[in-house]
This record gives sequence, C-alpha cells and structure tokens, in this order.
Amino acid sequence: MFDLRFQTRFDDMIIATHGRSAWVMDDIRPLQELTRAQAAGHYVFQPRTAYQYNTTELAEGNYTNYGGDNPPGGAIVNFFQRQAGGRPPAIDIFDARGQLVRHYAGKHPVGTSGKKVAWVTNIAGVNRFIWDFTENPITPWSGAASKRARLPSIASGVVPGSYTARGTFSNGQSLSRSFLVKPDPDAPWTQADYETAYRFGKSSLAMLDAMNKGFNAIDAQIQRLKKVKSAAATAAAQSGSALESSLAANYKNDEDSIMYPPKTYEDIQGLAFASGS
Repeated sequence: MFDLRFQTRFDDMIIATHGRSAWVMDDIRPLQELTRAQAAGHYVFQPRTAYQYNTTELAEGNYTNYGGDNPPGGAIVNFFQRQAGGRPPAIDIFDARGQLVRHYAGKHPVGTSGKKVAWVTNIAGVNRFIWDFTENPITPWSGAASKRARLPSIASGVVPGSYTARGTFSNGQSLSRSFLVKPDPDAPWTQADYETAYRFGKSSLAMLDAMNKGFNAIDAQIQRLKKVKSAAATAAAQSGSALESSLAANYKNDEDSIMYPPKTYEDIQGLAFASGS
C-alpha cells in the first residue's frame, strides 16, 4: 500500500498501491461502528445520503477503459447480526409519511432460469443490502409470452425525499434508520418535476397493473374452460384468447417490438417507461 486517504463526505476509504492502482471502499461506517454493533448483537448502520445519479455514459475511448466500477446504484443499507438467523432478515422501506414503499423478504426468481435467491443476505457479521429506489412492483402477467415479463419486476421509481429503512431479524427484533434520497446534482429538474413525472408514471402503471390482473383472470378461465371440453366452452376460451390478442401484441423476444406493431398494452408500457418507471 502506497497511500491511504478518507473521503469524509461519503465516508469512503481510498487505497493507493505501488502497482498504480486505486481501490475505493464505499461507506466505511460499518468499520467505524463495528464495536458498537458487536456489543448490540443486531444493528442497522446509519445509511448515508443516497443520490439518484443519471448513469448514462457519453464518453468513449481509451480514458473510459480505465474507469473503475461505480458505487452500488441505490441506497446502501448495512446491518450486523452476531449469528446468521433462522431465516434471512426482512427489509422494509417507508416514505416520510410512514407509508410502506417496498418490502423485501424471502426469495425471488433471478433471470429466466427460475432460480430463486434471497432478497437479503443472512451471514454472521456485516451484511449489505441495496435498495434500488423502487416501490413494490405491480402484478405481472403470469401468462405472458416472455418469461422475463412474468416476473414481478416493473415498479415506480421514488422521488427525492426522506425515507426510512427497517430491518427485521429472525428473532423478531426490528431496527430502523432514516436517510435522505437526493437527485443527481447535475440534473436540471426541480422537485416538482420529479413529482409530476412520478404521478404520471404511477397512473400508467396502475393501468398496466389492472390489465395484467385482467389477463391473469382470463388465462385462468381459459384453463378451466379447456377442461370442460364442450363446444361452448371451447368457443368461450377462444373468445378470451381473441380478447387478449386484440389488446396486447405480447412480445416474446426483444426484437419482436421492431418487427410487430404495439397494441394498447405495449402503448401503456411505453408511457410508464418514458416517465422513468
């Protein structure tokens, strides 16, 4: 190690080596408060202020090839447990009014393989969780052609403001910490702009959620009708499929949106995504 410095604004530790490399340890508060956490047994460290950075990279060339990884894209919630719990802890995020924004517990499927992993790690010692600034996702269309579309992954992004992270450990103990979410300092938008975009995206996702629930109900009814095996039931099932086809292009692959025109469902998706949801 050649040199060691501390970035006090974000509590980062920067290490320079003789090999002309630089290493950054993001948010070293867990190291600073480790003794206190060990004495408590269960502990949630104070999250630092989180920024909703615009991570679009416009530069190209040799200089960018030497860029290091960015810090985690979200709010960092570090917590300590002396021993691994009987089950992973749960993490809840609340807004300034005390309304639940996001709940993380148990496992969730990753990718199209269907493999499930825990939302929150459960090891003895310091654990790190990243909240990606999103609310609880809307209901997915479980019968969508795309496997990725069947996952509960579409959600509204939150606006800058004050939030609280609550960790609930397997012994039932809950600990909370409040923190701030701030906008990208280089962004030109006002708080009112963020809130207007949020309301627009939220209304679009509400329509999408209602359509997904309707499609799920139609799909369930189609499966029941197929078991009846009568002419009338077959005709009714075909009518349900035709209704879905009239409302959704139901893309299976990423390139399908280039080859086939969207329908009402995809148009609403476009509105939601355009607003940042």
